[in-house]
Amino acid sequence: MEKQRLFINPVNADEYRMIDGTAAMLPDDMNDLFVKDFDRHIQYAEGFHRRFMGSPEAKRLWCERAAAMEIDMLCPQHGAVYQGADVERFINWFSELQVGSGLV
Repeated sequence: MEKQRLFINPVNADEYRMIDGTAAMLPDDMNDLFVKDFDRHIQYAEGFHRRFMGSPEAKRLWCERAAAMEIDMLCPQHGAVYQGADVERFINWFSELQVGSGLV
């Protein structure tokens, strides 16, 4: 299968397969470019994703599409970059997150 390439401001189109679609508002002491501790980091992404992903169906479709791709990096507009195994961890985490206007 040919690798799909999705870019937001690509650095090198031949070297990276990146996708945007996440964000995290991190505290000042977590200012690394890349996620170093997924379990610590993800708590700062949860609120954003609960608020801004208004549809469980849209989330499900995004997760299915993303999981089917070979992605080297998830590059959020806000927050650290997910790479390697953390890409799949994020997709799995996000697929289980309850979102939508029905949340209380």
